[in-house]
Amino acid sequence: MLREFAAKAHGPPGRTVRNEFVFGDRFYESPPSAEVQQRLADEATRYGDAVFVGARERLPHVGKATEKSAAWWLSAPLRSRARFFCKTDDDSLIHHAHLAAALAAAEAQALQEGSPHVLFSYIRWRGWLPFNRFQACGGGWGGPIDAIRHLEDPKEHCELAEGPFPQGTGQLTCMSRNLALELASWKPFEHFFRVAMARNDFGAPCTTAKECAQSYLDEIKKWHVNHHPGLNMWHHEDAGISYNVWGVVNAKQLRVTVVHMPEKGWIWPWFHPKIAEPDQSARAIMMHKAKL
Repeated sequence: MLREFAAKAHGPPGRTVRNEFVFGDRFYESPPSAEVQQRLADEATRYGDAVFVGARERLPHVGKATEKSAAWWLSAPLRSRARFFCKTDDDSLIHHAHLAAALAAAEAQALQEGSPHVLFSYIRWRGWLPFNRFQACGGGWGGPIDAIRHLEDPKEHCELAEGPFPQGTGQLTCMSRNLALELASWKPFEHFFRVAMARNDFGAPCTTAKECAQSYLDEIKKWHVNHHPGLNMWHHEDAGISYNVWGVVNAKQLRVTVVHMPEKGWIWPWFHPKIAEPDQSARAIMMHKAKL
């Protein structure tokens, strides 16, 4: 379905959009059957759009795509000369032509204003606990002021958190080539990824986002003895990636244009009646929560 939709909603001439389906090159535990692996190999050969990265499938906790996501951001900008790199969820349909037009406009505005690095997404604001704690703390589905208040609320126990910073959301996050290259070549991000992989081997698995987010409170209130923050696994994919973007931006003092894609009229869940209205679908960039 994703390939068929992309073929119908391709970008205009000169603005080619390439789709990639990202897979880990190995499995955390037992791999699928030989039949499934052969089907995947045949599909990859037939379409040429499957990319295998140095990460694992089927992680044992709620952050199942964290390794793949980091491995892709670390590698894609180094092997492609695309003007923008975008990550999207597997239940999002992206209108390539509309996205290409929006990114071109954002790029032109950014260059005009002297902030050539572009972060484009449905932006949320987050806090993050540093020093390899691998968890978001504070913020979420609100603006920067909401996130600050959340971070400062004693009940949230986020006094050690850094931020808030702009967080790209999973359904669609795009970075201009120059920003993506800065992230891919930033050594602390590679270190973050390597430590996260080690934690996935030796850490304390958590099966829900709420459980994973309790690790700092574990230290204070001893929620349960086996889940110490020093063993916490990276569970929030998008916040972790954006935390590293924020890190390299601050470390290198980059000027960044943050483009917030408004929800109304640009993002629609598949079940919303307005998705079928001509004036709305004529500009919509993304339909999310698409299910077969």
